[in-house]
Amino acid sequence: MQKLNQIVKYNYCSRSYLEGGVYYETERNIKMITKICEAIGQKRVIEFQYDNRFRVVEPYCVGESSRGNVVLRAYQIDGESSSGNPIGWRLYDISKLSNLEITSRKFSLIQPDYNPNDRGMVKIICNL
Repeated sequence: MQKLNQIVKYNYCSRSYLEGGVYYETERNIKMITKICEAIGQKRVIEFQYDNRFRVVEPYCVGESSRGNVVLRAYQIDGESSSGNPIGWRLYDISKLSNLEITSRKFSLIQPDYNPNDRGMVKIICNL
């Protein structure tokens, strides 16, 4: 749980921020990031809705994309996908997730093609 203890902080304005001064507008996003980082630290499978589809994933990394969005890099193991193939690596925009749940299911094997230095992110918030 690398940065979990330092992740959420609030300033005196109405905006919330994460360690390093990167701003994320909503308290909802802060809660999502914290919950996902907790799941990453415990290697727990998470479930959520994304683009009106149910997803079951192994979460690996949360960070900031080059567009400034907070994103989750995860390996989808079940559920639905717009591509028709529900298994594989995906990058999810955290602001589009809903009904996020940490399951009791753990994953112990790290996917062999996992790259902790994810090029889809300019800043890593938490990762395995």
